[in-house]
Amino acid sequence: MTDAGSRLITQAAYALRVGRSKQYVNKLVKAGRLPLHDGLIDPEEADDLLNLTADPARGPGGLGGDEGAAAGPRPRAVAPAASGPMPGSYAEARAQHERTRAERARLDLAERLGRVVDRGAVETALQDAAQRLVQALALRVSEVAPQLATLTDPNDIAARLDAADRSIMERFANELDRSIRDLAGGGPRTDEPD
Repeated sequence: MTDAGSRLITQAAYALRVGRSKQYVNKLVKAGRLPLHDGLIDPEEADDLLNLTADPARGPGGLGGDEGAAAGPRPRAVAPAASGPMPGSYAEARAQHERTRAERARLDLAERLGRVVDRGAVETALQDAAQRLVQALALRVSEVAPQLATLTDPNDIAARLDAADRSIMERFANELDRSIRDLAGGGPRTDEPD
């Protein structure tokens, strides 16, 4: 087996080896796609790295257009991974990008269809509704107390309290329903009083 130092070649020699211009190889070095070892390139390492980070849409080797390219050998292919793209590869990044775009499109559609609402608006509406319920329950005492003072039958007292509670809960449910429709972008229902 040869020593790693004996395998190193110049940028010009690597350019000739892969059929590209020296300027193009220098551009890859400056972009960090090809590492240098004391100013020289390890061709096997460079081939592997180029194939790992190559854009498959740009043809064999994924190097893309190079005006100074000559017909000749391309970097050797790296064996494909058994289960999907290699970590950190162009294909993996592209797949993640497409998944993200699809998720954004799904959320955008859901929002347009009224299935998604602003979380802050929902929290504010729920806080307002809960505050109105607490206020209504607090006022119940002053509204119902005079009525209860005249009653002596426990069943009548229970019925009055139940009626007052049902009225409060019905108003609360209607207000909550109205808030939900407002958040979802729907208008008021025609079957309910304002």
